[in-house]
Amino acid sequence: DGEVRRITASGAERSLESSVQSARDVVMLPALAAVAARPFAVIAELPLARAGEQPLLHLATFARPWPGTLDLLRSTDGDNFSSAGTIDRPALIGTLLTPLPPGPVWRWDLSPGIDVRIEAGMLQSVSDGGALSGLNSFAVHGPDGFWEVLIAASAELIGPQSYRLSRLVRGLGGSESAALRAAPPGSRLVGVDEALTSLTSDLADLGRSIRYRVVPPGVDSADPAVLGLVGSASGLALKPLSPVHVRARRTAAGIEINWIRRTRIGGDNWELADPPLGEAREIYALTIHAGAMVVRTVQLDMPSFSYPTASEIADFGSTQTSLDIAVAQISDMVGTGTVRRGLVPVR
Repeated sequence: DGEVRRITASGAERSLESSVQSARDVVMLPALAAVAARPFAVIAELPLARAGEQPLLHLATFARPWPGTLDLLRSTDGDNFSSAGTIDRPALIGTLLTPLPPGPVWRWDLSPGIDVRIEAGMLQSVSDGGALSGLNSFAVHGPDGFWEVLIAASAELIGPQSYRLSRLVRGLGGSESAALRAAPPGSRLVGVDEALTSLTSDLADLGRSIRYRVVPPGVDSADPAVLGLVGSASGLALKPLSPVHVRARRTAAGIEINWIRRTRIGGDNWELADPPLGEAREIYALTIHAGAMVVRTVQLDMPSFSYPTASEIADFGSTQTSLDIAVAQISDMVGTGTVRRGLVPVR
């Protein structure tokens, strides 16, 4: 018994029918209740940002057969569980069959792609525009514990529940650092769509270990079919993205260092002269390195820094032709965002 009832029938001799003398001899068995399947679920902290209420943790859930809905419970102390809503659709969950190597970010990856196996459902190819609008979005969990968000315009069926995903765009949502590491076969993959459940958007939950239970319908919360999970949000979805296009130009007074900030929210409108700030205020931390040493750290309220020649000589002993610069935007809610560090030539 499950979503359907399977019945096996076989032929019998007509003489056997006469063995039933009357209705009293027929035993009517009660209908068998569908056995509750233990759900499977994955907690994912994804670097996804959206306007309004911001999910800090996502839950992807699957069960075979799908019971229609699942109850979600949560507890901050491990003992007292309260309702955290219901899950009304299964998420796409799978694993990598082939490695996901480091790849290019923010442009089409024309490599052969990756092979994946999904637990249920189906995938299909979409247009480039459809992929760029969010269709066929996936997250891949790497050995470093971080998730890379990517899209795949092409999904080719290669076997039972197995697909080859290609024409990828990697490192989306601020996950470009995860695109620079490899994910081996067996790494978890989840679909990034409306089937994901938000576990919490409360800033008070940052850094706290919270226990969750996924409960099939009609099952007591202590039943073996109940799945228990523990999740903790670090605020990844709220961290400012790393700045880009860091440049250094020598002037008569010293070196002018500037960069371009990125925004987590509302950055797709190309008609805007400046991307939305996305933070309560604009503030940056800039650090200048000399090898393993930090020679100067400053906090700024604009995407530029004037580095006087006298300070440069005091830090290095002479003027420099390049600088090892790290810069990050700061959030009032979660602190320092993703750092952009690199050797910048002084023009």
